[in-house]
Amino acid sequence: MVTMSGGTHSIVLLDQKDEANSFYLEAQVKPSGDLALAGNDCGALPLSCFGDEDYEYSRSVGARDVPKVLLWLLKERFTSDVAFEAWCKEKEIPTRFSYYI
Repeated sequence: MVTMSGGTHSIVLLDQKDEANSFYLEAQVKPSGDLALAGNDCGALPLSCFGDEDYEYSRSVGARDVPKVLLWLLKERFTSDVAFEAWCKEKEIPTRFSYYI
């Protein structure tokens, strides 16, 4: 589910826990238009890799390049308008359709 807080839209990409570790990754679109992935890994795995049980990280794409990200994701995910419409409907994202004959 997409949420909004303080002008930032976000969605959880990963929230996984087991007896030894937890992994969390969130995608955010900031008010500036920048896209960020922010994550946190906790437990035995980051301890063995980094010497600390808590590993926080982020990676961002500037607002200017966010349309490229969107278009590449669409290219890799969809090959038809119908599939895109169905996906949008499933996510409760309104679309508009027009045609010319």
